[in-house]
Amino acid sequence: MKAHKRKYTKKDKEKLIDELRKSLGIITIACRKCNIGRDAFYSWYNKEQWFHDAYEQILEEQIEFVENKLVECIQDKDHTAIIFYLKTKGRKKGWREINDVNIQSDNLKIEFGNADLSDEKKDKICQ
Repeated sequence: MKAHKRKYTKKDKEKLIDELRKSLGIITIACRKCNIGRDAFYSWYNKEQWFHDAYEQILEEQIEFVENKLVECIQDKDHTAIIFYLKTKGRKKGWREINDVNIQSDNLKIEFGNADLSDEKKDKICQ
């Protein structure tokens, strides 16, 4: 027996967008609150530009919300938050945990960031 597929209205979609905003873009939470399946969300996201754009805006707001929380942690002198910020935003100034590796195939030029590796170690990495 085939399951009955629910017909959704624009009002249902708008309600889901509202719940997505409240849940900071967490699809499962918003869908449960609206009694709408995740498959419906993805269908609307992929087929309806206004819905797609509204969700993308929510994701941008989510990032801004979390960035604001990070700044609050930094202002509270949370050392972990400070280090995280520097490792992500301060990479160009040398704040990184791992070294970048750049391999060019023409002349096999290998750069290991600021690492001081012996030729033997470089050869092992390239094998």
